[in-house]
Amino acid sequence: MRHKKNISFLLGSINGMGGTGRAVSILTNELAETLRYNIRIVCYYQIDRTCGYQLRNHIDVEIILPKLMSMRKAFPRVVYYLVKHILKYKVDILVASGSLYFPAAIIASKLTGCKIICSDHSNYLSVTGFKYERQARNFAAKYCDVLITLTNRDKENYLKNTRVIAKIDSIPNIMEDRLFIDRGTYKCNSKKIISVGRLTYAKNYELLIDIADLVLKKHSDWSWDIYGNGELQSKLENKIKDLNIERLNLMGAVSNIYDVYQDYAFLVLTSRYEGYPMVLLESIAKKVPVVSFDCPTGPSEIIDHAQTGLLIKENDITAMVEAIDHMILNDSKRIKMSNACELAIKKFSKSEIIEKWNSYLDK
Repeated sequence: MRHKKNISFLLGSINGMGGTGRAVSILTNELAETLRYNIRIVCYYQIDRTCGYQLRNHIDVEIILPKLMSMRKAFPRVVYYLVKHILKYKVDILVASGSLYFPAAIIASKLTGCKIICSDHSNYLSVTGFKYERQARNFAAKYCDVLITLTNRDKENYLKNTRVIAKIDSIPNIMEDRLFIDRGTYKCNSKKIISVGRLTYAKNYELLIDIADLVLKKHSDWSWDIYGNGELQSKLENKIKDLNIERLNLMGAVSNIYDVYQDYAFLVLTSRYEGYPMVLLESIAKKVPVVSFDCPTGPSEIIDHAQTGLLIKENDITAMVEAIDHMILNDSKRIKMSNACELAIKKFSKSEIIEKWNSYLDK
């Protein structure tokens, strides 16, 4: 009988609405279904949220810290925990998901002889507030066994900006099967715009509010809903109130976000940077066209410009407002884009992505 490898994934948290948590939950579920691995998830911290992601019954989850603590303070504790975890479960491969966790995971792997894969869920050039983020990525490029980026563009970012000794490859995130099961019918008469993502600096929602102010003043019968929660919620609420924008709504986090897309005419993404923006794929899978800044990285690899949506020069407010106006005023164009979405999503093959992961986990 073939030996089942013990694979552990390290990430921030499996709860909440974070894209990394969703991506890791989908990937681990799919890997567990192959029956080739014993999968465990190790979370850096636990957050009390109602919309965690569903995992297969045989995937165990462990929590290192009961609440969020700075990595600088928690670093020795995290390394110690990971070493014990690796030895206890005879972990063959540790997958660190997110640059914050690269250094601790690499050190624990070197102390135990465990293989280490570092999976970057943002991009090399992004700055998320983690002080030593660039150093963590450079460290991973030199000392991990395999470095995974979400896009080819980010793979090139690594190769251009740091010394890469590790094997490096790009593997995008997987979409859940249920996105393909009931794709719904596009509501061409909808007069609602949707944005989805945590209320953080990266998503650039303060600029989105300025854009929405200009758009909604011209189109009094349209509204705009933002789904997600995060540390900037109060600040964004105050800005919306100060500008007196009545039809721009912060909807909070919801567990059934896949069922929400089909109520909208199109999706808008204004991020400063992304890793591989799953919201674009999810929207396209639901046949809802998208309008996005061409930020690093992901949108240009997902959106077929003028076919499934529109790509706009990053942070160009005027161009974004004009693009949204164009979408609002052209029902027939949106319908054509929706039809194109139905065909375009087929190229994001789940089987190919799983096979790529298998190729590294089986070595």
